[in-house]
Amino acid sequence: LNELERDRFMNNLDRSETFSITYRQLLEDRPQYVTMTAVRPLNDRQHIVIGVMNIDAAKRRETEFMEALGTAMDMANHDALTSVKNKHAYQRIEFELNDQIKEGNCSDFSIAVFDINGLKDVNDNFGHSAGDEYIKSACNMICTTFKHSPVYRIGGDEFAVVLRGEDHKRRNALLEKLEGRIKLNKSKGLVTVACGISAYDKNKDKNV
Repeated sequence: LNELERDRFMNNLDRSETFSITYRQLLEDRPQYVTMTAVRPLNDRQHIVIGVMNIDAAKRRETEFMEALGTAMDMANHDALTSVKNKHAYQRIEFELNDQIKEGNCSDFSIAVFDINGLKDVNDNFGHSAGDEYIKSACNMICTTFKHSPVYRIGGDEFAVVLRGEDHKRRNALLEKLEGRIKLNKSKGLVTVACGISAYDKNKDKNV
């Protein structure tokens, strides 16, 4: 409605001799996408010619395509077993961080790395299905601890978490919380992980 207000409409038309806007209009009892185009006839400055085209089918195909593309991209960046981000996604964030470091505008961050203990024994003694459940259990423990940071599965039994903001500031407390969970799990014969964490030091670190 703002774009079609008289003064703005005429100003847009005066600048380029044509003016187009896409919006939804109620047609056949449902909202449909249309494009309205206004032009000035070459030899007639007193009138404006306006045409409206129904582009609903094309717009919906475009929307469906973008949704499908988004789903495909999402699948390409997530681990099928655990649903967390995968190694490809981790490499992307690593490249982004390296670029920010190179440009001198990287904010504080830290990276925690985890390795599942005893996965080979589980696979050898109980089968790969049990091993998959073991991996998911370890992933759940990591995700539960680092609720506000992206978790990546970067190998068969390896995970990484990139911490920024409050999680970066609380990294030691979060690691202590995880270590408490590991100690409890160990006493119950449940999954445990080896873990370590390192913080970016802008005075020393040239890259991730």
